[in-house]
Amino acid sequence: MANVREKKSCDIVLKEIEEEKKLVEAAKSGNLEDVKRLLEAGVSPDATEYNRSLFYKSQNYVTPLQYASVNGYTDLVRLLLQYKAVPHPGGTTPLHLAASSDHVACVTHLIWNGADYNAVDEKGRTSLYIAAQKGFERCIHAHLNNAIWRDILSLPVNETGDTPLHESVKNNMFSCVSALLRHGSDVNHRNAQGFSPLHLALRAGERFSMEILKELVTKGYNTDVNKSDGLGYTPLHYVCFHENIMQERRPEAAALLLAYGANWEVKNKQGDNVLQNELRSRTTDVIILHTIAKCTAHLPSLASIGLGFFDANPTLNVANYHFPRIFSDGQNAKMRWYKDLFKEPRTLQHYCRCVIRNALGKQRFRKIDILPLPTTLKEYLLLEHEEFR
Repeated sequence: MANVREKKSCDIVLKEIEEEKKLVEAAKSGNLEDVKRLLEAGVSPDATEYNRSLFYKSQNYVTPLQYASVNGYTDLVRLLLQYKAVPHPGGTTPLHLAASSDHVACVTHLIWNGADYNAVDEKGRTSLYIAAQKGFERCIHAHLNNAIWRDILSLPVNETGDTPLHESVKNNMFSCVSALLRHGSDVNHRNAQGFSPLHLALRAGERFSMEILKELVTKGYNTDVNKSDGLGYTPLHYVCFHENIMQERRPEAAALLLAYGANWEVKNKQGDNVLQNELRSRTTDVIILHTIAKCTAHLPSLASIGLGFFDANPTLNVANYHFPRIFSDGQNAKMRWYKDLFKEPRTLQHYCRCVIRNALGKQRFRKIDILPLPTTLKEYLLLEHEEFR
C-alpha cells in the first residue's frame, strides 16, 4: 500500500509539473486566457514544482510573473498578483525585469503588491538603479511616487559604486535628480572612481547643465562643495582651471559654487589659487573675480600673491619698452580694478554680508532662501547683488 501511495504522489507531482509548464509557456507568450484558465484550475502561480525540477537539473528557471514583467504584460502581472504570485523571489526579481525594459505600469503594480524595491540583484543593483542607468525617467518616477511602505534607498552598485543619483546626472535627467534629492539621495557619495554626483555634473562636457548643478548644490542634503574627487580635484577645479580635458572654465558655475561656500584658495598644478589664476588669465570675463571679492572680507594684496611687479609699477606701459609684453590689456584692466579695491575701505554692507555668511556657516547657505527676509537681502547674502541702491 505504501508503494501505491508513493506512486500516486509521484503522479500528482508530474501532473503539477506538466500543468505549471503550460502556465510558464502561456505567461511567456502573453496568453491571458490560458493563464487565467490554469490559475482557476488551481495551478501554482509561481510554477513551484516545475521550477524546482529545473533547479534539480541545474537549468535556469523563470517564474510566470518574471516573464510577464520582462515582456510588459500588465494584465498578466495584475492577474498573477491577484492569485498571490510571489513578487520578490531572490536574485533578479520581476521588478528588476520590468524596470530594465521600462514597463512603468508593471513596475507600479508590482510595488503596490509588495515588491521589495530595495532588493538587489546579483550585481548589487536595485530596480531603481537599473531604471536610472538606462535613462528611463518615467520608470524612476514610478518607483519614487509609489514607494510608500518604507524609504526607497539609493544604494550603490557593487562594481562601480554608482548610485541612481550618479546615473541620473550622467543621463542629464533634471526631474529625476530633483526627485531623488527630495527622497534623500546622498549628493556627497563618491563612486569607485572617487566622483560624487556633483563632480559628474561638472565633468559633463557638452551636456553640462547649470540647472542640474544648481539643484545639487542648493537642494542636496549638506552638499559639500569642497569635496575632492579621486584625483584630488574639487568642484572649483573643474570650472576655474584647465588642467585636463574634463575641466572647462565656466564662470557662472564657479560663481554659484563660491556663493555656496566653495574655497577659492584651492590650487592648480602650478600652485596658483583661483584668485591668482583669474588675475593672471588673459580672459576678459571678470565674473569669478567679482564673486571672490564679494565673498571675502579681506582680500590679499597683489604683492602677497606673487603679483607685486604690477603693484610696484601700476602705470608701466610695457608696449613702449624693448622687452616682451608681460600683461595683456585685459590683465592690466583686471589688476587695476583689483588694486583699486584697496584704495579705500570696503562698504559696511559688504562687511555685514561677510559677517552674516560666516556666522551662518557654509552648510546653512542653502537655507538663506527660506529665511523670513526680503528677497533683495537674501539675494545679497547669496552674492547676487553688488550693493543696495
